[in-house]
Amino acid sequence: MAPRTDPEPLLPHKARLETSYAFSRTFNPRNLEFLWYPLWCQTLFDLAASVPNLIVAPQFPVWIIRHHDDEHEDANEGDDPEEIEEIQGEEQHNEPEEGDYEDGAGDISFASTVPEKKAEGVLVDFAILSLRAVPQPTEKLRYGGWRITGASVCLLVELKRFVSRSLKDDELNVKILAHVQEARSDLVKQAGYLFIKDKAKDSIMAIAAAGKSSIPPVYYI
Repeated sequence: MAPRTDPEPLLPHKARLETSYAFSRTFNPRNLEFLWYPLWCQTLFDLAASVPNLIVAPQFPVWIIRHHDDEHEDANEGDDPEEIEEIQGEEQHNEPEEGDYEDGAGDISFASTVPEKKAEGVLVDFAILSLRAVPQPTEKLRYGGWRITGASVCLLVELKRFVSRSLKDDELNVKILAHVQEARSDLVKQAGYLFIKDKAKDSIMAIAAAGKSSIPPVYYI
């Protein structure tokens, strides 16, 4: 028997396992987006691992406050989960045969959130943040030993589910491109919130993906 040829020899072992897991018809029979999260978590954490001040933030909220008023959050606000109003998209409950899903079925990550009064925004699937920090006195080590003085979003990642696994050749490529384009449209809106909130920011890196595929791998908004 001829030795098996690895179709993606450059991928780390965990990434190959995570890819196989998401493609599995046994463990992902409905071809949902969520099963691709392990692969992207692993990839992004590996990407940021060598830079001490870069962190990966899954389901990162970006928001703006359109109408400013004189109300300020006091010491007792902001810690109660009941103050966060989240509108989740509805997952499809009917389970048609694979390939019959409408675009976006199973994608509920583009949710609205209101983390502050009179705020509106979205959740990004993943973000990479650059943090600035100064060391804290020893009596405040319970907070991790650092005081965060700045946090800047460097990269946004929007993920859509992979296309039907029965597709091949040109039809496969066309569908992948359509899903990636849907992710890019969401990223434009997400980046818009960041630009409105941070007037000094004029561009941001982004990845729009469908399953394991992103076209191009990284681009600027």
